[in-house]
Formats: sequence, structure tokens, C-alpha cells
Amino acid sequence: MANLEEAGQSAPRDLGAALGGNLNDVEWLSYIGNQLFIQYQKTKAISDLDKSIPFAQRALLITPEDHPDYIGLLYRLGTQLGWRYQEIGEINDSEETIRIIQHGIDKISYDQSYFCWLLYRLGIALRVKFLRTRNIADLEEAIQATRHAVHEISHDNPIYEIPRDSPIYFNWLYALADQLDDKYDITKALPDLQEMIQVTLQAISKTPIKHPAYAEGLHSLGIRLRAKYLRTKELDDVEEGIEIMQEATASTPEDDPQRTKRLWTLATLLGDRYDKERDATDLKEAIRLLRLATNVTTEDDLDHARLLNDLSKGLRAMFFRAGNMADLEGAIQASRQAVNMGPEDHSERATWLITLGRSLHARATKTEEISHVDESIQVVQKAIDLTLEDSPDLPKWLHDLGKGLRLRYLVTKALEDIGEAIDALRQVLKSLPSEDPDYTELLNNLAMSLSERGLRTGMVSDLNETIQVLQQALKNTPEVDADHLVLLSNLAEALYERYLQTEAMVDLEGYIQLTQRAMNIVPKHSPDHSKWLNRVGVGLGYRYQRTKLAADLDMAIEFIRRAVNTSQEDHLLRGEWLNNLAVRLGERYSINGDIADLEEALKASQEVISITPEDHPNYPRWLNNLGNRLLERYLYDGIVADLDKSIDLRRQAINITPKDHPDNGGLLMNYVDALMTKFNLESNIDDTDKMISICESALRQSNFYIYDRIRAGGRLLALYSMTGKWERAFEASELVNSLIPRLTSRHLENADRQHRLRQAVGLASDTAAVAMHANKPPLLALNFLENGRGVLATSLEDMRIDIVELQERHSDLAEQFVGLRDELENPPSRVNSSTKQQDTKKQDAQYSWRTEATRRHDTGDKLDQLIMEIRKRPGFDHFLLPPSESDIRAAASQGPIVVINVSKHRCDAILVERQKIRSLRLKGLGKNDIEEKSRRGSLGTPEILEWLWDFIAGPVLDALTFTQPPLDNDWPHVWWIPTGPLSKFPLHAAGRHEESSGNTVLDRVISSYSPSIKAIINGRRRSDQTATQMGSSLLVSMEHTPGYSNLPYATDEIAMLHDLHKSFALNPLEPGRRYQDITSHLAACRIFHFAGHGFSHTDDPSKSELLVEDRDTNPLTVATLLEMNLRQNPPFLAYLSACGTGRIRDESFFDESIHLISAFQLAGFRHVIGTLWEVNDEMCVDMARLTYEGIRDGGMTDDSVCRGLHHASRELRDLWLVSSAIRGAKPKREADPFPAGDEAATGEEDERGNRVGRDMILDERAEAHWIPYVHFGV
Repeated sequence: MANLEEAGQSAPRDLGAALGGNLNDVEWLSYIGNQLFIQYQKTKAISDLDKSIPFAQRALLITPEDHPDYIGLLYRLGTQLGWRYQEIGEINDSEETIRIIQHGIDKISYDQSYFCWLLYRLGIALRVKFLRTRNIADLEEAIQATRHAVHEISHDNPIYEIPRDSPIYFNWLYALADQLDDKYDITKALPDLQEMIQVTLQAISKTPIKHPAYAEGLHSLGIRLRAKYLRTKELDDVEEGIEIMQEATASTPEDDPQRTKRLWTLATLLGDRYDKERDATDLKEAIRLLRLATNVTTEDDLDHARLLNDLSKGLRAMFFRAGNMADLEGAIQASRQAVNMGPEDHSERATWLITLGRSLHARATKTEEISHVDESIQVVQKAIDLTLEDSPDLPKWLHDLGKGLRLRYLVTKALEDIGEAIDALRQVLKSLPSEDPDYTELLNNLAMSLSERGLRTGMVSDLNETIQVLQQALKNTPEVDADHLVLLSNLAEALYERYLQTEAMVDLEGYIQLTQRAMNIVPKHSPDHSKWLNRVGVGLGYRYQRTKLAADLDMAIEFIRRAVNTSQEDHLLRGEWLNNLAVRLGERYSINGDIADLEEALKASQEVISITPEDHPNYPRWLNNLGNRLLERYLYDGIVADLDKSIDLRRQAINITPKDHPDNGGLLMNYVDALMTKFNLESNIDDTDKMISICESALRQSNFYIYDRIRAGGRLLALYSMTGKWERAFEASELVNSLIPRLTSRHLENADRQHRLRQAVGLASDTAAVAMHANKPPLLALNFLENGRGVLATSLEDMRIDIVELQERHSDLAEQFVGLRDELENPPSRVNSSTKQQDTKKQDAQYSWRTEATRRHDTGDKLDQLIMEIRKRPGFDHFLLPPSESDIRAAASQGPIVVINVSKHRCDAILVERQKIRSLRLKGLGKNDIEEKSRRGSLGTPEILEWLWDFIAGPVLDALTFTQPPLDNDWPHVWWIPTGPLSKFPLHAAGRHEESSGNTVLDRVISSYSPSIKAIINGRRRSDQTATQMGSSLLVSMEHTPGYSNLPYATDEIAMLHDLHKSFALNPLEPGRRYQDITSHLAACRIFHFAGHGFSHTDDPSKSELLVEDRDTNPLTVATLLEMNLRQNPPFLAYLSACGTGRIRDESFFDESIHLISAFQLAGFRHVIGTLWEVNDEMCVDMARLTYEGIRDGGMTDDSVCRGLHHASRELRDLWLVSSAIRGAKPKREADPFPAGDEAATGEEDERGNRVGRDMILDERAEAHWIPYVHFGV
């Protein structure tokens, strides 16, 4: 107590003398000090307080600690020091107050009357200290002391002489509630808030209704209940708060200064209930109360500006509800007044500016006037400029700025605005916590901004991010929340837009899934139900384009028609729905030729244009679509006026579309198609020049969709060929060829890539032909073919490349590459499928596609970036790039490679030899001729074989100087790479066989096939790691296939091989005939031999399959083979003794060479023997036996496979010739009822009408069944 002694000794003696008192008289000192303190409480004069304290200090100093009055003197001095600290902020007073009172508590016993008073005063002093230091430990001590004090007097203890109905009791409770309020402000802990409310309720219950503290207590309770509602969103808290505040306002006289604030709090709570319940009565009452409160405050009162600010918010909410512009104008006016009244440096000025900015933004959204948009942005920017960088409000203000910039983009289409909007919203996302009420809105606004930029620029990366952000928003939004359906809608649209760009089926299925779910959620009587009907129809329509299932198209039309028929004629979306209906009807007309569909489509398209304003963003597309319908009608009835109108509509669409808009590419190419139709009618040379100019522009516009640019390139080559401008055509060829691989992305599933690549079929061959026409080196043409064909196979090879060298030199990059590659190669959907099916019930099934689709996009992007990083390393600059010239020539080290390029422009053979690459023009060969012969079928007739010899194989072998059968069994080896429709023909069997002149391929060279030179190079890079190892042969016989004809010789074939393979030192295995039985052994076998039925799918080669026992549930398809990677222990040979395992039925897939043979190659088999068409069941046994004997005799080397098949084919060819000679007839030349190039008449038909057989019966005319067998390999 040293400080106390010093203070007591410094009491002003002159004051004591003046008062005539004795400075050693405790009673007198205490009396004078009390009187001065009482005077201070009346006058609030600090001088009185300053005078009182020295007397209290002196009195305490001269009083012994065991004196009965000592504690009372301590209490009075502590109280006076506490008051002075609150008046002048002297820190020493605060610290001394706490020390004095704590000293008193230490000296007093619990049964003395001052104990609870000291506790209460300590609580007050510590809270005062906390307000200065913000040290929560001080506040915790204050709460503990006050809580203890309240507890002591709550039992009516007579010692304290404080009855429970005393104002002291409820005042102390209010003090405790205030301290808990301070603590909650820091901790935000719900228990603190709940205790605060309970203490306030307790205080109110002890406060007389007439007492002024009663209404004030109610007000505090109302505020605290609202704080609880903001935490829990429990409506009961708002309901109770409103009742409490209604009582508080009723208990407050109209002239009470506090009435305004209580009206204000009640209005705020009513606004909260409106936000939750959307009852307009609450909003109207809140606005009335705010107007009343505003009217009774003076303009110099800062609360006046604050009330105006809240009134503005209420009026804006009423505008959003009722759409009355007067409410919005009132909101703007109130905000302007608030901003203008407040001081420029007021801390709340930024808040008032934001309120004004939001109302201005609402007006700008309504009017779309650029001046309104600009003002809203300027006001928000002012608020941001006034806000400190560490302010918790800054993220919200930036959110407003982002929304304003996005709106300006929607009005002006200026890309810099949407870019700035995205930057602002991303900045907010970094700092705004996920539990913030605005977080979901922020995610949605960022997603919509990214989507709009993605649609404007064609950047798929923006759509990827859009989808990721919306998925995150949905994850944070309960399904019962009104925003959930909005987010669901936006996510569906983003998936739809990404599907249009990438054609990933997972996106389309996700879109259909989401739209169907939303359609089922929205009540049928709701105006929004029609919107979802349309969207489901749109999804089904696009799915039809992939599946070709008529049911999808019919359902699409039905759903969209229902949307149109159930909507009001003035519905804002009616034009969109009519357009969609017209598109699908036009599609169905193109299939079935029903003119009624075309007429309905045309009528719908015409109505679309009649009800759509010209400034509508979709107006150009819809003009184009009407043009499509008119062109279709012209093609139906030949009325030239329809053609002219179609051209005019498409021209209009182009003229009102920004030149760099991604959609403009499609519009331009549709315009060119119409002009070409007109050119074919009139041959106007001016149209040619116009079309060339348009196509050049579209091809070189970098942000047009790849497919549209490729369309432009293909059309451009055709136009230049008409005019003979081959150098110009070549310049276009370089660019269009480089675009072909960009049709696909690494994240796409194989089926999606296959689908997209069919859009460029034949284009690589056309660019190669143009290069030859322009007299460019053959290597350049060859590079075009290697780059533009086999893109899917190349991407799979890239994923499975041997990275030993990378591992040795850059292990970190190799590890990353393997990790990302494995993610793409082995997605969760293909692993542990049974487990996944079991878990599906536990998961949110409607979003089951989300994680994998998003992950694949991310992984594909990361892998692309990693590959670029690897190429920066010395020695890896060519990593995963096309082969160089030296690589290509090295591939011919074991024999020449012959690439036959077939194009409508010309046909050439590109001859790749060890020392050079040269070309041979095949002048007598035309693509039309090849296609015509292909359509006839019978590709194994002597006429076809002779034609192949005369126009292709003969000239090629002569050029290679293979002019005679080899001597001493020294057979040269040729790899054939046919392109386009020639892929179906047996080049290895070409020749004039019946002449026995040696003028056949079979008598001059050994033949192998390959889809590309890359495939040969990659195959040889993978050394035969198991060449010296013994292993097993996997033998599968499908004599009986459910639903198909029996193959009696299949069992004989496998029995023969079982014995023969033992002579290879192989262990023959014959597992079950089910999918799992077979695939589980593939990775460990050396040879896989399948004797059974093969099926070549007409529309989708990835669905071609070897027919196994459980093919209905687990088919062994090309698609499943492409997903396998057996290269860890690569098998040696797959022998597919089945029909058409190398056949491609649909010409749109020729360039990708996707069939069962290539699928086994890509899975990891070093060699594959297969067939081009149907084979004879009995002859299969002989061909297999002879081939394997040759392999065995050749030591099971690479050369032994092709050599074994070659000699087997020659032996069976010779038997065919002998059998024909014995009958005295030449091999058949006339058209057969059972053509070798078509399905056998005895074959069964599958569900798609594709006959499958290995059951062709050898007839008396000695069919040449040796022809279809081919070898693919290194």
C-alpha cells in the first residue's frame, strides 16, 4: 500500500485548514470526502472529484486495518478512483482502483456486509481496464467477480442488507450481462451469448415495469436475441425478439430519447423475419418504423444518417419484391441523403456509400443504361478507397465491385470489365470465410463471371473453374435453401456449355441428371417447371446425337413441346424453347424424311424470330437456325426463294455478331454451306472468292471453336482445289492439320475422344495430298498424316511411354508424370467397381459424377503443364512430340514402310526406306473408285486383288525393286499403312494369283500392317522383356456363344493348340469363358488365342467385341481393352481367330484405326494376328496350326510371327489354286451370294443387324478364305 501512504500524506493541508478540520480525525476526513464526491455526482465537476480523493486517501491511511471502518473506506476510495479514471482516463487511477479493492477483498471475510460490494466494484474496475487493454483475462476476472457478487446477494442474505427486489440486484445483473456481451464480441462463443441472454432475462424479471431500466433491459434483450438468430438462424429467436421489442417500444414514452433506437431495433428484427419468411407485411412495417424513427431525429444527429441508410435497404428490398421503381428511387434518395449528411471522414461513410452503390446497381440492372452502371461502380469504388486494407468489410465491398464490373460487361461486352470482375471476386474469395452469409453468393457470382468470359472467349479453362466453384457452392448450401436450386441450375448450364466445347459424355450425363432432378423438385404448377422440361429435352437431344437412340430424340421433342405448350405466350424464355423444338424436329426430319416435322420446325423458327427483339443475345443463332430450316426445305422441294432467304438470314446473323465471338465461327461456316449450295446451282465465281475469304478468316480466328476452324480448313482446301491454288491450299493445310490433335484433351474418356476425332476424318489425308500437289517434300506430307491420324492411339501411347531415362535423370518429374498418368489411366470408376456400387447408396447419388469429372479436368491440365516443364530439360526437348525424320527412317531398318494416302485430291504412296523418304503418285487410283468398290463388298475377289495389284501394290513393289519372288528364302518385309477407305482392303493379298507369275504381294514380300509409323516406333522401343522367359498361353474356345451359331471347329482349334504350344515350352491354360476369367490371365500370359465369334459395331468401333460367355453384362470390348495396360509384363502375341477383328464399318473412324486388333496392340501385345472380315470355321484350324508351326520353327521371335502367317497364307493360297484347277475352273470372279468382303449369309444377326460369323461354309467354288488374315506388329 505504498502508493496509498504517499497519496494520503500529500493531502492538501491548506484545504483542510480552510475547512477548519482536523487532518487526523478519520470521521471528519471521511465526511468531507463523501460530501465532495456527492457534490461531484451532482455537478459532474472534475475538480470536486479531484478534491474528494485526497481526503479518502488520508482517512484510509490513518485507519488501522483491523478497524471496523477500514473496509468501507477502501470501498469508497476505490469507487472514487474508478470514477476519475472513467472521466479523465488516468491509467494510474484504474490500476490503483483494482489494487485497493482487491486488497479489501483479501482482508474481508465472506460474512461481512462489504464483501459483495467489493466484488461488484472489482468487476466494474476490471471491465473498465479491459475496455482499455482488450486483454480478455481482465474481462474473465471481471465476469467472475460480478457473477460472484450476484450469487452472494441472490439468497436474501441479511448480512448484505440488500433485498432481492432492490434496484441494486437487477443493476448488477445488467452489469454482468454487459460483461458477457463484451466477451461474446471477442469469442463469438454461443454459450457466452446464451448465458448473456439468460442473465438479461433474469435482470428484466427483477426490474419493475415502471422502472426506466425495464424498457432498456428489453431493448438489450431484443438486440441479443437478434445476435443469437444471426448465429443459429432459428426463427424462434426473431419471433421472441420482435415480441420483446414491441413491448419495449410500448413501454417507452414518445418523448423518450431512447424511443428512436427501440423503433429502429424492432424494424431491424422485422427485416430479419422478412428475409426468412418473405412476408411482405413485415417488410412494410419495418419501412414504416424506419420512416417514423427517421422523422423524429434531427439532421445533425448521426443516427439520422444511419436510419436513412437502413431505410434505403428496406426500400430496395421492397423493390426486389414488388418491382416498383418508386421504391428503388426512394432507396437511392435515402442513401444519397445519408451520404451527404455524414462527415467526409466519418467511419461509417463507406458503409453508406455501399448501400447507395447497391441501390444504384439494382437500378442499372433494371435499366441497363451505361450511365447508371458507371455511377454504381464509381460509388462502390469510393467506398473501397475509404476502407482500410485490413478491414473485415473490404471483401464485401470488393464483391460489390465485382458484381458491378460484371454488369458493365453484360451491357458493353468489354472483356476488360469481366476480367476485372473476376480479379475482384477472386480477391474476395481469398479472405472471405466460408461461414460468411455472403459466401455462397460470392461463389455464384464468380462462377457466372467465369462462365460468361468462357463463353465469350471460348476458354474451356474458365468453364472448368466455373464448374469447380459451383460445386463448392452447392456443397455449402443445404438442399432446403432457396439458393440450392439456383446453384443447381447454374451448374447444369455450365456442364452443358462445357459439353458443347469438349463433348465429354460425363458432362452431358451430369447435365441431364441435374435437370431431371430439378424438374422433379419444382412443382408442376410452378412457372419454372416449363424451364426444366425444356432443359431435360435439350439434354436428351444432345444425347441422341451420341447414342443414335430414336427414343432419346422422341423424348427430347416431347419434353420441349410440353415446355412450349405449358408456358404463357409472353414468357421470356418462350423463344428459346421454340428454337430448341425447331432444332430437334429438324433433326428428326433429317432422319425419317417426314415433311410434317420440317413444317412444324419451320413454323416454330419463324415464331422465334417474330417474338425476339433484335438485341437479344441469342438472336443471331436463331436467325441462323431459321436459315437451316429454309435450306432443308429448299433441298426438299427445290424452291430457290428458300435458299436465297436462308443465305440472307445467315448473313444477317453474322453481321450482328461480334467478329471475334466464338459462336461466329459456326455462323460463318453455315453461311458458307448455304453459299456452296447456291454455287452448285449457279457456279458464280464471285461466290467462290467470297467463300475463300470467309473460310480463311474463320480458320485463323484463334478463339473460334476448334471444330468450326477445322470445318473452315476442310472447306478451304476444297475451294482452293477447285481453283488450282495449291500453294495457298498448302498454307491453310499446315494450320488445319495442327488443329486436329486439339480436338481432344487428355481429360476426355476414350469414347469422347473417338467421337470428336470423327469430325476430322480424311482431313489429314487431304492436307497430305495438298502438300504433294504443292510439290512439298514427301516427309512433310508424311508428318501431316502422322499428326492428324491415330490421335487417340498416340494419346494412349503417350500415357504408357517408357520413362526409364527420365527416371534416371529427373526422378522428381518422372514421379509426378507417373502419378498424373495413373490418375488419368485408372480413374476411381474403373477401380473397385463393386465397392463403389455398394457405397453409392451412402453417397449423394445425383452428384456421383462430380468428383471424377472435375478431377480428370484438373489432372489433364496438370499433366500438360508437366510435359511442358519436362521439355525444358536438356535432352528432353522432344518428349512426347511426333517422330523426327531420323526416327522415321530408322523405323524402316527392318524393311520399307509404305503409306498409301487416299484423298479426293489425289492418291500417293509414300515410301519410307532406311536412307530416304520418297513418294510415288498412284495416278490411276481415285478415292471415289475405292469407295465404290468398298460399297460393292466382295473385297476378296480376284478382280479386287488384281485391281489392288495393278494400281497400288504392283507399282509400289516395283519402285522398291521387289520385282521377283526372293531367292534362298530371303524374304523382304514390308509394312503397309493404308489410309481412308483403303484400310478395308487386303493389300497383302493383292496380285494375279491364278497366273502363277509371281505378280502377287504374297510371292514377293512378307506383309505386316500398322496404323501409323508412330505405332511401329513405339512398339520397337518396348523391348520384348519376356523373350527369354517361358510362360503360359491363354486359350479360349467359344464353340457355344449364347444367342449365336455354334462353331464346332473352335474346340478342335484349341485342342490342337494345347498340344502344339507345349512344344513352345509354354504352359497352356484354358480358364473359364467369362470376361473376368479371361482378363485376369491376360497380364501374365505370353500368348492369347481366342477362337470364337467377333462383333464389329456399326456406329461405334469402341463397342466392337470378342463375344465371351457373359457379354451381356461384361463385354470384352475395344473400350475395355483400351483401358488395360499390360506393358509392365507385355504379352507377345494375341491371335484373334474370329471374324472381322480388324474391320471398321463406319468410314468416319478410318483415321483412328480403332478395332480389336489395334486395341490389343495398345493394351500391350507386341504382335496381333486378326482378320479383315468373316472367316471359315474349319479353315481357322489350318491357318492357326500352320502359323504357330512357323512361329515355333522361327524360335518365337518378332520375325517368326509375320513369317509364320505369311507361309501359312501362301500354303493355303496354293491349296485354293490347286482346288480350283482340279475343278477346271478359275477362282470365282462373278458376284457371290456369300461375298468374302461381307457377312456370310449363314451368320447370325446381332441386335444392331450386324451379322457375325466364324461359321462360313466352304462351298464348291473354293472361296479364298485365306485372304482376311493379317499381322499387326513390330
